Amino acid sequence: MRSTVLMLCCTALALNAGCGKEGATVEVKNKDVKVQAAGGGHTVALPADFPKDVPIIPGGSIKTAVTTPDVVSLGLIASAPVEDVAKYYRENLQSQGWKMDSTAVIGQVTMVSASKDQRNFGAQIVKGDDGTTVMITLRKKGS
Repeated sequence: MRSTVLMLCCTALALNAGCGKEGATVEVKNKDVKVQAAGGGHTVALPADFPKDVPIIPGGSIKTAVTTPDVVSLGLIASAPVEDVAKYYRENLQSQGWKMDSTAVIGQVTMVSASKDQRNFGAQIVKGDDGTTVMITLRKKGS
């Protein structure tokens, strides 16, 4: 149930952040769930407890952040091409001790997944209207 709610929140936030040039930062807290979203030229802050061994592409603008006890999801816009963003994550995750699980290209979407300790990392990377859209999900194994 929590996974379904989280996925719906992330999808709605990503669509909201990508639509139009107007907007502001919005924050919603509900018990263990915190949702931040920004539209237009606005950004949201990286969650304070975001793991230091998970790289954020330089110059990436964070548009959405959803945190729960078991999952953190970020939506970013990067200026680099899709291939360069995927390469950045493959190389920088490995340098932080992550084991690369897979990289796949399905249609217009490039996916990168890795694991470390009791965590799984996933990134979906796609060319968007305003740059390259990156959706990152960091999940505790078993959740």
